[in-house]
Amino acid sequence: MFDPGMIGGILLNLGALALYYGRLQLSVLIYLVADAMWACLAYSHNEYIGTGLILIGMFVGMAVYYKSRLGIFVNNLYTKK
Repeated sequence: MFDPGMIGGILLNLGALALYYGRLQLSVLIYLVADAMWACLAYSHNEYIGTGLILIGMFVGMAVYYKSRLGIFVNNLYTKK
């Protein structure tokens, strides 16, 4: 009934909504789950290069999530040059 692409699209909308309300960590987690759905979809269609690129994006997303959890982001607006 629901394929991974449809679930991924719904999750992208939910992630954007969470980001709109300022919930950065929640939106990154939702985006990671959406990326996992898209990776499953790409793998099921035998698109191995696309699956690899999605997995690389997921690893970058996990790094962003851990950096935001630890509070080590440096915002350029608040740093003095």
